[in-house]
Amino acid sequence: MRENLQEFGRGLAVILIAASAFTPGCAAEGGSSSQGGGSSQGGGGTSQGGGSSQGGGSSQGGGTSQGGGSSQGGGSSQGGSGGTACECMDASACPQPDTACTLVECVACACVATPVADGTPVAAQTPGDCQFIVCTGGTEASIADDKDIPDDMNDCTAGTCTAGVPMTTPLKEGNPCKLGNGKYCDGLAGCVECLEGGNCASLVCKNTLCQVPACNDGVKNGVETGVDCGGPTCTKCAIGQGCGADADCVNAKCLGAVCTAGKDCQQLATIVPKPPTGVYTIDPDGAGVGAAFSAYCDMDTDGGGWTLLATLKSSNFILPKDDPAAWAGAWSDDWWTKKHGTPTDPLVSFSNHDMRAFKPLVNAVTLLRASTPGVALKRFHFGFTQADWDLWNQSRQVQHSMGAQFGTVNVIGPFWLANVLVSGSVNKTDPKLAAFNGSWAEGTFYLGSAPGAGDMAYLPDGLGLRYHVGTNLAGQFGFVANSRVDARWHLWLR
Repeated sequence: MRENLQEFGRGLAVILIAASAFTPGCAAEGGSSSQGGGSSQGGGGTSQGGGSSQGGGSSQGGGTSQGGGSSQGGGSSQGGSGGTACECMDASACPQPDTACTLVECVACACVATPVADGTPVAAQTPGDCQFIVCTGGTEASIADDKDIPDDMNDCTAGTCTAGVPMTTPLKEGNPCKLGNGKYCDGLAGCVECLEGGNCASLVCKNTLCQVPACNDGVKNGVETGVDCGGPTCTKCAIGQGCGADADCVNAKCLGAVCTAGKDCQQLATIVPKPPTGVYTIDPDGAGVGAAFSAYCDMDTDGGGWTLLATLKSSNFILPKDDPAAWAGAWSDDWWTKKHGTPTDPLVSFSNHDMRAFKPLVNAVTLLRASTPGVALKRFHFGFTQADWDLWNQSRQVQHSMGAQFGTVNVIGPFWLANVLVSGSVNKTDPKLAAFNGSWAEGTFYLGSAPGAGDMAYLPDGLGLRYHVGTNLAGQFGFVANSRVDARWHLWLR
């Protein structure tokens, strides 16, 4: 009986060892590995050998102390011959290709590479390179794509593709852009702040940069009222420039937001602060046909605002009244209708404006002042009409009342009229009929009162001594009456 059991055990061990030899090689340590067929220690499909912890059929192995047939296991020192090696369990264990056009899979423990279908687009494309990458025969191939336009992120360039070649072209000058302070393309692929003055609030563009307003940049900007003038920071504006107030103008009035020549010195005297005595531009008829011109203004005497019409000169000598030389060189009738000398300079004798230019200024309160700095004499004539002022342009005969010796005389100017009065005061106190006073007759300019006008044969009449400033010689004046002095005489209008 014992012998039969021993024989059965040995047969069972053989069967188990044989069975382990036919198990497919899919284990991590079996098959044809270096450790023997089917296990790390011997045959039989377990980690330690068939049927026991150390070998087949017993605690020490079948037939030997370490296992059936050998000290380490059946058939060899390392175990049975085992199955084929397993290359992978899934695709992650397979080496990956360097192209997206080949797919690698794990099939039956083996890594298998399969080409992607031709024409399949590659997922990773480069935008704007004018190329389109597709798969061909398992590799990547580039084909021209002129719709894949490049974009260099520059507002002042345009990208294009030509047969797969990318290009960028600058946009034309003036195209809008946005880069820092830049707003305009310069035509050279740059985005700049300005191209011309109109692009800037200051209206001044220099080297593609907007400039801050200045009083010498040639344009009206900032707080200026005119071009480089007016306002709180620049010099005052000349006539014709813009203004916001009289203070913006150089000795001119701000009328209709334009620095305008005053119609006369009196109007200019209303500028605050009042301008000093000197030469100014006036325009008596404003927007009329007469042009503006320069005139000398007395801004100080008798309240100021006096416009100089003429400068005469007397000499300290007397010629007999009946001497023909006394009338030699008498001025012609049209003397007062032509400009002579330098009427803007009160020190230049025998100079005058064309008197007709002042006609628009004449009204009921107009004063004509005759005065000289050489003696304390002033005469203020008033009561003129504009029709009277035309008499500067013609000579007329009047009956002289100083004696039969004179008879009738020629008079030029708005005098010897019933409505024209004269006073020794700017306030027009104690007025008298002007008669000859202030008239230009037969080459003599009468600045004092004459006989027949209340002075009783050269006696003082309350107006002061009469001064007959006559043309004793051509271009020369002298006193023809009882008072004489070397002096300049001025005619002023206000």
